[in-house]
Amino acid sequence: MSQIKRILVIADAGMRETVGLHRAAQLAKRADARLFLLMCAFDAMIDMSHELAGREVQRLAKTQYLEQRQRWLDERAAALAGQGLRVDCEVLWTAEPHEALLARALELEPDLVIADLMPARKGAARMPMTTLDWRLARTCPAPLMFVRQDSAPLPRHVAIAIDASLDRQGAPHPLNERIAETAMKLAMFADADLHLVHTFPYRRPSFVVGVSADLRKLYQDVRSSSHDNFTRFADAHSIPADRRHWIDGGGEAATALVQFAQVEHIDLMVLGSSYHSMLSRLLLGSASEGVLSRASFDVLLVKPDSFADELKRHYNLPELQGRYAAAPAATEA
Repeated sequence: MSQIKRILVIADAGMRETVGLHRAAQLAKRADARLFLLMCAFDAMIDMSHELAGREVQRLAKTQYLEQRQRWLDERAAALAGQGLRVDCEVLWTAEPHEALLARALELEPDLVIADLMPARKGAARMPMTTLDWRLARTCPAPLMFVRQDSAPLPRHVAIAIDASLDRQGAPHPLNERIAETAMKLAMFADADLHLVHTFPYRRPSFVVGVSADLRKLYQDVRSSSHDNFTRFADAHSIPADRRHWIDGGGEAATALVQFAQVEHIDLMVLGSSYHSMLSRLLLGSASEGVLSRASFDVLLVKPDSFADELKRHYNLPELQGRYAAAPAATEA
């Protein structure tokens, strides 16, 4: 199993020490990984201040704003370096943090990106996704973990959510292995137990007049082949029998996965993002969208191999990387 060598964490521009930052440090320490702290800072009032106060006042305000955040981040990096970690940190002025992250992720090729979810209100059961969160989810090319602020420092119960159905050629979903590899690495370094789950998407045909025997047989054949694939996958990855969860009944997969996580006390679910394009936008698959919208646990999204090609259809990647390459060099602690 490949190791976790580089972890990129999105530091809070409000200069708060978040659960995501602490989790990144814990994982970096356990995996002996290099840690990159990236803060994307922007203030709309400063950005517009030249219209009222002039360019020099704007420049001074922007410089002070960024220097304050750079000092804070340098202090965090120094403290982590004092614990034996290898740390780089960087503050970027940008109104488009998802583009900055995309550029840095393409450059650094991190094994894991960690982003914090901030509660809309104290005690909220769900963690509403902001516009930025959705953009990060849809564009980050590396495995992306969203961390709630009420989460433990490390996950204790990790679930691999796979698609056990077979394609028309009888082949398993190609993203399953990437999901499993990512989840198994996280579980190993977090010392967490590992579960495997699949929600069978088809509802059992009712045995009433009008439902043909052919339809019932088709249902049984599809279910049997999917279940066999699920079992083979679980066997190949040494998942214990009591941690294999096959969910029947049809209905919405996201609802079933959220309910499963609540029953089994899952605190991190790892699932794939099968992308679809509509009106020139990147969209997550429906299950991923639904889980992120309703989850009361952390979520780790894994992208398919073809995602880089999909990004090229929506972004001028060389221009994007060139734009952020002009930023000051990251400081190392």
